[in-house]
Amino acid sequence: MAADKALVGAAGVHYVAFELASRGYAVGLTSPGVKDVDLLATNAETGKSIVVQVKTMTHAHVNSKRWGPYWKWRIGKLAQGPPREGFFVVFVDLRRDPKAPPAPDVFIVPHGDLAGNSKGLAG
Repeated sequence: MAADKALVGAAGVHYVAFELASRGYAVGLTSPGVKDVDLLATNAETGKSIVVQVKTMTHAHVNSKRWGPYWKWRIGKLAQGPPREGFFVVFVDLRRDPKAPPAPDVFIVPHGDLAGNSKGLAG
């Protein structure tokens, strides 16, 4: 059975929210349809806040004869434009393979590392 894209996305957002909250951050989920922002997270001790966009797939890890093993996500226009301070993109691979370990693969990337640097990134 194919996974519903909206449910896959929601699973990734809730997983990242869970991980941030378990590390002591106050986390708020945005309303569905808010462009580029899935979560707002605040460190209660410092008051510093960040914006998080979560990109989730069920099979992001690929084994290619040409490139070898790698991860891929669709990032669209996310890598265009100037870097945004305090903005992070979290890539989540839910690994729907029964042989894979139960925890997802998670990669946290500051937006500045993506902005204007999409060369070589899978689209």
